[in-house]
Amino acid sequence: MWSMKDNLDPLRLTLCIDMGKSLNKVVYSVEPNGPQKLILMEPEVASLSKKLLSALSIVNCNPEDDAWIKLKDGTGLAFGLLAQKPNYRLQSSSKKKEQKFEMAAWRCGAIICAIAEKEGLGRNCYCGTQYLYRRVRVALEVLLPLSEYYLHKEELMSSLLGEDNAFTLNFRSNIYEIQFSCLDVKPEGAGQLMIRQADENALPFKERNILCLIFGHYNITGILYRRGQIQRKDCPSLGFFQIVESVAANAGLDKTNIPEARLAEAVYFGRDKPEYIRAFLLGSLSNSKNLSSMTERIFQAIEQSTLDYWVLVERWLKDFLAEDLVIVDEVLVTGGASYKLEKQLKEFFAHALVVRGGSGGVVKAIRNNFNLKANDPLIDRLVECFGVHTALLQLVKKKQLLEKK
Repeated sequence: MWSMKDNLDPLRLTLCIDMGKSLNKVVYSVEPNGPQKLILMEPEVASLSKKLLSALSIVNCNPEDDAWIKLKDGTGLAFGLLAQKPNYRLQSSSKKKEQKFEMAAWRCGAIICAIAEKEGLGRNCYCGTQYLYRRVRVALEVLLPLSEYYLHKEELMSSLLGEDNAFTLNFRSNIYEIQFSCLDVKPEGAGQLMIRQADENALPFKERNILCLIFGHYNITGILYRRGQIQRKDCPSLGFFQIVESVAANAGLDKTNIPEARLAEAVYFGRDKPEYIRAFLLGSLSNSKNLSSMTERIFQAIEQSTLDYWVLVERWLKDFLAEDLVIVDEVLVTGGASYKLEKQLKEFFAHALVVRGGSGGVVKAIRNNFNLKANDPLIDRLVECFGVHTALLQLVKKKQLLEKK
């Protein structure tokens, strides 16, 4: 959706928000020709009573790490790192059963306001001499999983647009009016598709049978394109959390006081970074012998759970693709859990080209733009968001060129 009111304020912010249940990934740029930047925000949202909200004050840290809003009834919401504070944790909402769209509008608004504050964006609006609010104009793309996209795209857009293509909220005691030059919601998989279509060194997309796989924390998204047309699509709850929960059960871990994101990180790295596991065991095991024994027990649980997880994924792939398995020419794989299964996927799709992390130099671009190490697992998690943001930037630049003519 492109707004017809672009003459009110200049477009200042272009961004893509990939709302994950383990991490919100945000790629943005200030002005169309500005560099691509990255913000990460934990997924938690906590409800704040009037008493809790009144006790809040702005602290000296990045606004995305101290993100809170005041609602019309005097209560509030805390986001990300702030929502993880122990006294807010009971009110926190970050559950597997919670669909991403349910808190999506508030999350998007808080993220946009945090960037606006961080980058000094927005025009002060007055009535006479009285300061009213700050207005910032944005181009926004939001990514939702396939399981939510078709049912809730319009609902999310309506929540953000309000009555006049604007979304108003009180962020950290400043009122922001967010106006949209562009607003759209896309399904996960769109980023891979855009990257592949823009790759001039690869065979034409419309002549190939291409399978896109996104291994998220709670879902796997699978989309099979047959010569440019969607042939099959599915989004089962077979994400990385299956391994995490299996490890916790098999190792007898008490997850009560372990933040889920930290447990997932420890399981992901396993033997590569044993200090992650030792860190959350220290509180319950003081004896070094018991600590070493429990750590080894968790390592073994990770290895077995990963093997069991692949059995589930392989079974789903066979059911999902059925007779179309043999026609697949390329498999584009992204998502945080994709690294854990790269070997198995290449063996399963031995007849096809398997590309993990995006094609056309995208991995290098993500690594360089955001100053990440070559083996950083975050790269796989950013491909979707980076691909959509890059395509959105091109649309914004083209639109501005047309307006100048």
